[in-house]
Amino acid sequence: MPDYRRNHYVPQWYQRRLFPEGTSEQKLFLLDLKPDEVVSNGRRHTRKAVLRWGPVRCFSQDDL
Repeated sequence: MPDYRRNHYVPQWYQRRLFPEGTSEQKLFLLDLKPDEVVSNGRRHTRKAVLRWGPVRCFSQDDL
């Protein structure tokens, strides 16, 4: 039996209904209210707050 960890609280099929028919690009704009801070080569910067992701990565959480 597979071990499912990543669960969507908005189903992927429902997210795909938001896109107009006939469009090839299917990505949503998401606003991250608390973007992560990353340290790279000794310099600290904040990730982008506006993300552009597809339905596979949107509205999901581990172990719901």
